[in-house]
Amino acid sequence: GLVGWRFATFVAMMLAIASEYHRSGACGPAIPMLTWSYAVEPTATPGRVAYVQCLAHEGRWADSRAAALDALRVVSGGEVRRLRRSIARADSALGRGYLHRDSVAIR
Repeated sequence: GLVGWRFATFVAMMLAIASEYHRSGACGPAIPMLTWSYAVEPTATPGRVAYVQCLAHEGRWADSRAAALDALRVVSGGEVRRLRRSIARADSALGRGYLHRDSVAIR
């Protein structure tokens, strides 16, 4: 109904604003917006790589890795490769060594 449409529009607006924050290098305000957006709309794909990058930028490597693994369930194409690289960087930062094939969902 109309309420659902308006709420979906609000999520889309939050994702767009967070994207602008990310582009300007302001990850601090982008992270809570993206966290909320994906909690409300778990299948939303916009901004997933930006979210992972912002978490990494803030040194939140475990959160970045978890967000990348979560994003692999909903993204496709080039974003999958970017997320896998982000997981490898997070693993390195966390002292996990090389990325093992079984640690990432294979598409």
